[in-house]
Amino acid sequence: MKYHTKCFYCILLILIGSFSYAQTYNAAIDFLFETARINNLDILNSKRELLIAQESLSRVWSNYSTGLSFSSAATFSNTPLTTMGAPYEASTSFTISQQLPSDVSLALTGNISLAKQSLDIMQEHSFQNMGYSDELSLYLSLQTALYSGKKEDMLKAQLRLQVIQTALRQSATEDSILQQLLSLYIQLRQNQRNINCLIRNKELAQQKLDAATELYKLGSGTLNTVFTSEDELYSYNSQFQSLENTQKEILMQMEQLTGCPFNQQQIDLLCDISLPLPSKSNAFRSSDLQLELLDVQLNLSNTESIRIKQQYAPVLSINAGIVGLAQPYSIENPFSFFRLREGIMWSAEVGINLSPLLDATKKTRLLQNRYSIVSLKEQIDARERSLEETCIYYQQLVSKTNTQREEFLYSLERRHKLLEDIEYLYQQGKCTQLELLQATTSYLNMQDTLANADDNLWFMNWVLVNMHVN
Repeated sequence: MKYHTKCFYCILLILIGSFSYAQTYNAAIDFLFETARINNLDILNSKRELLIAQESLSRVWSNYSTGLSFSSAATFSNTPLTTMGAPYEASTSFTISQQLPSDVSLALTGNISLAKQSLDIMQEHSFQNMGYSDELSLYLSLQTALYSGKKEDMLKAQLRLQVIQTALRQSATEDSILQQLLSLYIQLRQNQRNINCLIRNKELAQQKLDAATELYKLGSGTLNTVFTSEDELYSYNSQFQSLENTQKEILMQMEQLTGCPFNQQQIDLLCDISLPLPSKSNAFRSSDLQLELLDVQLNLSNTESIRIKQQYAPVLSINAGIVGLAQPYSIENPFSFFRLREGIMWSAEVGINLSPLLDATKKTRLLQNRYSIVSLKEQIDARERSLEETCIYYQQLVSKTNTQREEFLYSLERRHKLLEDIEYLYQQGKCTQLELLQATTSYLNMQDTLANADDNLWFMNWVLVNMHVN
């Protein structure tokens, strides 16, 4: 695939991926993703860096400078004294230069001169006694053109690769922020269920304490039972405070990642555990961004290798010129300087500068570049191994969580059956309201435990989908 095609394709995928974030069909996740993409400073800065890289590529010609200069000189003499106000000689010159791709330099120089024709000092040097000549020369310098690994200009190739690199970094930054938000959202849901469980346990413990206190007053209970119930209630209150602090910490981290504070309505939305998670774990990207980024960096290093060799290549110079011989000056019309004449000379010069080949820094730079390429290849291999190992680890976690979920499901079924039996006995007057509340609490708590396991499974499957392991 050509560089510019790959660049366009990569940026197009990034834009498509950016729009796909809002289609999770979970209002809380959609809110988090959209808010982060609009307000997170890291995401905003990465987008600005991408715009700058694209601007540099679109203005690639700004790297090739144009030069324009003019100069004029005149020499006067007081011999003879009568003509000291007229120039002894005068000249005007200009130079236009242009840097071109592949380190090619082009310069056009023109010169017009007037000089006294006679060598006799006492001869007047008025305009009528002066001759003029003109010269036009073209200079061409070629260095990179002598060594080119590819047809495309390496500077332009580097700018294209830098656009792709910046686009991948922007996507990686965005994906990292959104993944952190998604992980925090799962933690917040689980923490909210744990809070709900504690609220039920607190209500049950309070009723146990009330019942134990009443029995103690009636002389049917012991003081130890009352103290035990009080300790249980105190323990639940402490755990409840800890879970509330955890909730605040998670929300604070979310606010930092999204770049804006939440109001109560938004907090209620995020803590709403009735919202179902997306039915399908969709991947953010079609491939691993870190591997793609390393691959682009490898291409940049290969391109830099060619650039180094080009910069230390011999410099070939070609100089061609045309000189109009001196003729008596006469003002016939405003363009008399440029009239054609028979007396002309032309010249051509070819030279080569071998000094860059002898530069002692060449080997050091090539060695650094070679080690950079080796290091990037090692990082690519390490990333592929890391993905495979992490994938195996999460697959094992999924398997263990599935086994645990089956145990939770079996326990939930048993507690549901027990709750039905207790409800029947309560209707028959054969058990107390406290026993019914205890069975109900046990069943609802197990429901939340099972829901937390389901959330864990969903998130781990989402992580596996986003690993892109072949």
